[in-house]
Amino acid sequence: MERGKLKYPKNITKKKWKTLMKTKKKSGLKTLVGYGTGFSGRYYIGYCPKNTKRNYFNETKKSVKKIGLKIRNNVQFSCKDYRDINIKNNNNLIYCDPPYMNTDTQLNWGSFNHNQFWDTIRKWSRNNIVVISEQNAPKDFKCIWEKKNIKRSMGRHSGNKGKNGKEKLFIHKSIIL
Repeated sequence: MERGKLKYPKNITKKKWKTLMKTKKKSGLKTLVGYGTGFSGRYYIGYCPKNTKRNYFNETKKSVKKIGLKIRNNVQFSCKDYRDINIKNNNNLIYCDPPYMNTDTQLNWGSFNHNQFWDTIRKWSRNNIVVISEQNAPKDFKCIWEKKNIKRSMGRHSGNKGKNGKEKLFIHKSIIL
């Protein structure tokens, strides 16, 4: 498969889902299926068949295609653990979506050191624009966007059923002019 070219299947059977989940080979399709067929954007946490009320896989395909129309040739996307990233250049735009503190989104990630994460973001913010999606941030980070009453699908798994959350984006105060 050519880099940046992904052939989108019409649907994903449970058999195909299991095969992709077990393979060690990295691919765009494996990533798309891993996040796009499960609940709450959790990687291979569960198979959501097509015959449910929502077709998560088709929604994911539409979103990826829509974003793809706006992607420039010199943009590189990656999904990695922040501890595995080595930033070699300055003037990057970096988006981070860590497991939200004090929520059960951490269940999918195991132990997550929030203090270490924020210290890393402080270092990156010296020479880059780093945007972090979280509900709260340390005092030296400023909220640049907020949306209330976000329906969280995690609610049905966490005992927060029916509760709405907030979605916020933060940047380090040193970036603000």
